[in-house]
Amino acid sequence: MAYSETSLDRGISPATLRSLANARKSIIELSGRAADSVVLRREFRAIVAKLLPIDGYCVNTADPATLLITGSVGDGLPAAMATRIFEIEYQESDFSKLRDLAVRASNVAVLSRETRNCAERSVRMRDVLAPLGYAYELRCALLAGGRCWGYLHLLRSRQQSDFSNVEAELVQALSVDIAHALRLSILRGAPAESEPEAPGLMLFAADRNVVESMNAAAERWLHELSGELREPLPHAICAVVQRARSNVEGAASSAVSRLQTSKGRWLTVHGTLLGNRVAVVLERAQPHEIAPIVLCAHDLSPREEGVVPLLLRGMSNEEIALDLKISVHTVKDHIKSIFRKTGIASRSELGARIFAGQYMPRIARRAPLGASGWFAAEKA
Repeated sequence: MAYSETSLDRGISPATLRSLANARKSIIELSGRAADSVVLRREFRAIVAKLLPIDGYCVNTADPATLLITGSVGDGLPAAMATRIFEIEYQESDFSKLRDLAVRASNVAVLSRETRNCAERSVRMRDVLAPLGYAYELRCALLAGGRCWGYLHLLRSRQQSDFSNVEAELVQALSVDIAHALRLSILRGAPAESEPEAPGLMLFAADRNVVESMNAAAERWLHELSGELREPLPHAICAVVQRARSNVEGAASSAVSRLQTSKGRWLTVHGTLLGNRVAVVLERAQPHEIAPIVLCAHDLSPREEGVVPLLLRGMSNEEIALDLKISVHTVKDHIKSIFRKTGIASRSELGARIFAGQYMPRIARRAPLGASGWFAAEKA
């Protein structure tokens, strides 16, 4: 079952549309005042609950490079059961897996629709959700800027009715704002890095080209720009701000531009309208996403390490070959070498190994996230 935001104006009452508008406005306001990602995700619950009834709730952050979970905030799921959820997600076959939601045509899934009205076919429903009294589940990947920054899980008990198609569409529409807010919170809280490789964040005041705040990475990117472009701000940045503001009021508007720095590097500038303010993200153009996963113990080559995140994203051999500009035969050789060195027999086992060894320990000790969505460097 696919859901399209374009259908929101058909068959939905004006009162429901007003509730959606209020929820989006609340998320925008929350993104401007939340201290960090954890506070943001906790406060999302009340906003979502005003839009549709829920009994259980969770928001995960995700590593955009691998689509693996990097943290969880929510309620309704005991910690002991969360471990089983992770096992199912990364080691067993099930319906509407999170990674699939991040890359398929529709980023939202109601479990009953996915299982053709037989939710008991789902392993997580049988082993985890049903024993806790839940009967209905809705999942949604949180996408912004072409990347997945997290996942939203909503649950209902047996006493409630199932999630309707309209409710799924409402969540899908709301997910865009949640994703933007989640990304902004990660950028705000990310520790400064020594080189201007991390995304920079600039927040512009209402109706003016006045910077309210920016992170350290944005300052370094601006410093790397030279010549007349810095009088007072790069023209491309001002243009992006104005383009974002020129979109229809209330719509999810954005603008993108590229410019070259004094070091010859290409910088992509993304502008997003948040109420009457504009958030601008500066990041290196077309970065090659390599998951920051420590695999040195297995003596993988740099090229093999580059293949790992693409495998984790579920890409086929042909897609990996196209992405890395190498032959399919070479891709197969790299995969064989990775499996041999790591003692892994399948792609799913690779995902489970990486999650258990690199993500789960950091989640357990609540390691902070860096600007890229991966965990920030921890002090010795």
